[in-house]
Amino acid sequence: MNNINNNKIPHFISNKIFSKNNRKNIFIRNSNNKNNNQNQNNLLINRLSEIVPLILSDDAGYESDYDISDDVYNRIDNYIVDKYKENFDSNNENIIGRNAVVSVGSTLAATDSEEVKKINHIFLNSVKEKGVRATNQGYSGRCWIFAGLNMFRHLVIKALKIDNYEFSQTYLFFWDKLERANRYIHLFIDGVNSDGDGDDNGLKEIEPGIGDINFDYYAETFLSDGGYWSMFANLVDKYGLVPSGAMPETWQSCDSEDMNNILKNIVHGCVNKIYKMKRHRNGSLRKFRNRIDKEEFRDKLLKIKHLSMQQVYNTLVKFLGQPPRTFSWNYIDDNSNTVSLGSLSPHRFKDMLLTDINLAEDFVVLCNIPSEKYPYYQKYEVEGMYNVMGGVSHTMVNVPLHELKKYARKSIVSGMPVWFAGDVTKGFHPYFSSLNSKAINADSVFGKPNKMKRSERVIFRNQVANHAMVLTGVNVMKNGKSCGWQVENSWGYWDKDTPGLDGFMYMSDEWFDEYMTEVVIHKDYFNRSRNMTRAINSEPIKVKPWSVVSQATMVRPIRRPYKYVERFLKPPSNPNSY
Repeated sequence: MNNINNNKIPHFISNKIFSKNNRKNIFIRNSNNKNNNQNQNNLLINRLSEIVPLILSDDAGYESDYDISDDVYNRIDNYIVDKYKENFDSNNENIIGRNAVVSVGSTLAATDSEEVKKINHIFLNSVKEKGVRATNQGYSGRCWIFAGLNMFRHLVIKALKIDNYEFSQTYLFFWDKLERANRYIHLFIDGVNSDGDGDDNGLKEIEPGIGDINFDYYAETFLSDGGYWSMFANLVDKYGLVPSGAMPETWQSCDSEDMNNILKNIVHGCVNKIYKMKRHRNGSLRKFRNRIDKEEFRDKLLKIKHLSMQQVYNTLVKFLGQPPRTFSWNYIDDNSNTVSLGSLSPHRFKDMLLTDINLAEDFVVLCNIPSEKYPYYQKYEVEGMYNVMGGVSHTMVNVPLHELKKYARKSIVSGMPVWFAGDVTKGFHPYFSSLNSKAINADSVFGKPNKMKRSERVIFRNQVANHAMVLTGVNVMKNGKSCGWQVENSWGYWDKDTPGLDGFMYMSDEWFDEYMTEVVIHKDYFNRSRNMTRAINSEPIKVKPWSVVSQATMVRPIRRPYKYVERFLKPPSNPNSY
């Protein structure tokens, strides 16, 4: 059905049928003369049924000054719905599509059986050792933590020649929640970065309930499970690392919704009290005679914060367990010898495995956000977007897409996995374990939507980095171009010995082109490129947390489509798989 064209409505229609008197008659609700009104309504409806097809036709060919904004067709009424139904039922393809989607869901109904034949889970260049299976984040939004830790676990497995290894994701999850609560409360104690209208320190108050975009953004997103690479780097650099056995997964680490709700109640109760203490009863902000009075008042606010932070800590321990200060680590090497290391601290363990690595300084985030507002080969920093007080904020270098591919390929071939984030709501096929923009042909079932370029999808938030994973392999053609990528997901596995069912996926090169948002590369790979080195070392342009470039690169919590694999695959081998 075509859109109504204001310039193709005949004059006699706008003058007669759409006159104000007739519009009133169409929507008569109460009248003493019911029969007469009913006859008038029937007559108008009959006339409308003749006119609507003409209005909606591209062949009408009339011009009019009729104001479509004052049109009864702006509303959805029974007549319009009946026409929708009639058009749907008249097309057999709609009936077939409906039956298929209702029976097996949209993914399988739209699967292109020819395209899936091209999916290849064998990779000539891969850091994955045989028998290694994917990790499992459960129903939490910790993918950015899992992806960060999975980057380095392959290096540990290869160096120690062990069958499998995992860092503790729960350990970093604990500290992230504690640090974010502290950071969020300080936004209300100290304020946020201003644009010249703040106090002497360049800060201004957050104002809930009056359309303050700072409050709306932080209240909605900051306490969620999602995050950036920089947040992962801040946690590792401050708290170190521990093996999974030192702080294992719990019920709530795999399903964080209940825990998050309780934490939000504690934190929002605290900031609400702080907000009211900083203001008089009439809502005006308190003012102080001198710096001493101001500092004494701030001390009172900090006492309130510490009471609430104790509650946050207690809650986290009850849900996730106590983070270890020291621990022992045992593993079996390739000669079947048991190795035991005792009295390890998280920092010593981290330094032992990731020698001389500072994540915040040594790795660079490359993103591809096509936009005239954000030129390529320029560094951007998101203001105030850090989880650890004193940590780094999210910083990225916007570059053309071919740079992401070039350095991701270079990193993998040299043996270093690549953290990345993209939009897995597009082209993800759980049954064939693939990211392939052609394997699911939704247009064949639902019709073609108006086409959007990558830059337009980003602007309308139709493409965001909603899931972080790791590139672990790549197939390269003779001409040096990539033709497929191996991806380590964190949604568990179903058969550790079968490629594709071990939780590692196939990504097509076309999917990379369309839906890849950002990759994380070690800085040493850019030494030979003046262009990249100049961009990486440039002074970053500050952007707001709600800017396009920030929104597009923030990894949001997303739940895996578990129903497909539950229904069509055998029960999971992984006891942590849901």
